[in-house]
Amino acid sequence: MRLLYAVLILSIWCFAEESKLDFMKTKVSSSSNRVIDNFSKGEFKKHLAEGPRDYGCLLFLTVLGSDSSCKICGQVHDAAVDLAKQLYGAKSNENVFVVEVDYSSSSSIISELGLDRVPQVLFIPKTKAVRSVALSDLIDSVGKKNQYGLMTGYKTENFVEFINKVGNMNIDLAKAVSKMEVILFVVGIVVVIAIVIASWKFIDKVRHSMILYAVSGVIFYCFCIGGGMYSIIRNTPWNGGSKSNPEYINKSGRNQYTLEGYLMGAANFVGGLGVFLYVMSNRAATSKTKENGNKYFGYVPSFLAAGLLVFGWYSILSVYNLKSPHYRMGFVGMTG
Repeated sequence: MRLLYAVLILSIWCFAEESKLDFMKTKVSSSSNRVIDNFSKGEFKKHLAEGPRDYGCLLFLTVLGSDSSCKICGQVHDAAVDLAKQLYGAKSNENVFVVEVDYSSSSSIISELGLDRVPQVLFIPKTKAVRSVALSDLIDSVGKKNQYGLMTGYKTENFVEFINKVGNMNIDLAKAVSKMEVILFVVGIVVVIAIVIASWKFIDKVRHSMILYAVSGVIFYCFCIGGGMYSIIRNTPWNGGSKSNPEYINKSGRNQYTLEGYLMGAANFVGGLGVFLYVMSNRAATSKTKENGNKYFGYVPSFLAAGLLVFGWYSILSVYNLKSPHYRMGFVGMTG
């Protein structure tokens, strides 16, 4: 009798686990962007807060809509859609679903979760335990380990790496290399080598030109001083906000957008160009002997060069002030 009872319980457990998985797959198949974003409160609790679950969920908690003040929620939403589409098309034995709960359409779920900030990204791991977690305790129950740090980046590979790490999974979204791609790669290398050999005299002539090194050095300097290396290392997004309300300057004093780095590099270049032209134009105007290399700088008005300097300086100062309003355009501590 006890054996029959145990078999009955096991059968019910397996059926419940399968029915949950089938329900999640149906939800994904019926979603146009492969993100499950239409859970009712009961469905959310049953499939994410109750066990057993033979699948994991990457949960995106956002506040979208025209009245939202969350600048990066739109970007996080776009990242969720990209990830969901790639997971759906991947040939993997791992069952992972992308779930998004937005305050504008699911305020009751957000309220019961007790969010203190948005956006948040959590991984809800699969479990064999037959237990239920209250929605108010769900975020705490997953622990810090399963909470994604948004500073890591918003690219698909960032999320996949996170899922594989915390969920002990092996999801690989990389596309297999075909034979034709290998052949084209080898042919491309051969063609490049042939072009280099055929044009070596021209290349040798160009590499002796000092202006090439000067331009390359200035570009590299402006790239670094504008934060280009920071953007590569921290994998920062190109811009923020949403498609309807884009944001190009990150107002956080400790982060930046990739485009913002390029804009700051350009501002430094314009300011530096202004200094160079101002010095050279005045040198050409006061020089008694007109040197061939400097005579053309005499046609550059000094006020134009000074204007470029002021423009570059003011651009950098304005962006810094936008990120740190207490700076007050340099009038820190001045009250009179």
